[in-house]
Amino acid sequence: MHIDRVLAKSAWLSLDSKAKGPAWPLHKRTPAIATFYSFKGGVGRTTLVGAIAWQFARQGNKVVVVDLDLEAPGVARMFGATAHWGALDFLMDHMATGAHLLPELPNPTDLPSPDRERIHIVPAGRLDWNFVEKLARLDFSSTRLDAENEPAPALLALRALLEAIRRQLTPDYILLDARAGLHDVSGLSLFSLSHVNVLVTRANQQNLDGLEVVLESMRLNKSPREFLCSVVHNLAPPVSRGKARDQEIAEWRVSRGGHSQSGAGHWIHRARDKSPEPRDRPRSLRGGNAGQHAPHLLADPSMLLYCSRAA
Repeated sequence: MHIDRVLAKSAWLSLDSKAKGPAWPLHKRTPAIATFYSFKGGVGRTTLVGAIAWQFARQGNKVVVVDLDLEAPGVARMFGATAHWGALDFLMDHMATGAHLLPELPNPTDLPSPDRERIHIVPAGRLDWNFVEKLARLDFSSTRLDAENEPAPALLALRALLEAIRRQLTPDYILLDARAGLHDVSGLSLFSLSHVNVLVTRANQQNLDGLEVVLESMRLNKSPREFLCSVVHNLAPPVSRGKARDQEIAEWRVSRGGHSQSGAGHWIHRARDKSPEPRDRPRSLRGGNAGQHAPHLLADPSMLLYCSRAA
């Protein structure tokens, strides 16, 4: 189907070629950017972001967590940090004046030292009525009218935010907590900011239907070299609930009409088929069988024992 004109969701469509690709090339001296995304809310995505950030910090890495779930922020509260300023303020200021400096950012208060000193939080902003008014003035879907195929101003502001984080804080990792659903900010986070995407889901049909759409969009928008994602089956029954755990795993593996591999594995293999040259594919996608692409299985993400598997 050919779309002549779109009013929104262009980040999810293979339309803006200049807007695709991560904020910067990934090298040894550049921080890796990971977007944590879920099609539905309530799957433990934000908690997983926090647990992974803590795991990285425990390993001696500097981590910045950015709350891009602007309509339902929660990163600052989860870490016990006070939000007086946030990503929304940076985006507004940058789009209005070109401002590109970060104020002093909070550290978690609910983590032990020295781990908390290694984590910086970019909250969504101070959650009050002014936050709602600021959000109402921000447009993530419009594109420039003075140049064809130019990135949206909001995308330029998001990339400026990440560049400021990279320059001022020199982290090892930047973790983006993205909005659930087919939101424009989520599309920008997945296709125009990050190096790797962590897709958080549950083994029910609502989540799996959404995962199909997201992975198909990734297939259309990303080259095999860029198709780097990890599917996390989150909040699975713990090992102690053996029968329930086995049943949920079985339901996951036979999803999508009886496939013996995960739905994610099916789509990842389709992405591989876009390139005839194996050397053009990410190493994790070369050769092997569907089992290599099975999703990570996590129980309660507050348990670092489980979260270390995804880290």
